[in-house]
Amino acid sequence: MRNPKSKTLNSKKIQNPNVSIRFSASAGRQNSKQYDLEERTLKFAKSVIKFVKTLPKTAVNNEIVKQLVRSAGSIGA
Repeated sequence: MRNPKSKTLNSKKIQNPNVSIRFSASAGRQNSKQYDLEERTLKFAKSVIKFVKTLPKTAVNNEIVKQLVRSAGSIGA
């Protein structure tokens, strides 16, 4: 149930043909390669770093990028 007092912020879509993030629903299938948590976290962190390098360097982005990169490499994130 949506809170009537909450606001929906306008978000801009960032389109970059060089970056692709995929979410797989086949994690439980036998054909998919099983990664342990550390390997998957490292792979995700590398993808995030590759993505943030494509963003424009602004004061706002710099702070958000720092937080995103730190959390992407954290297993507890």
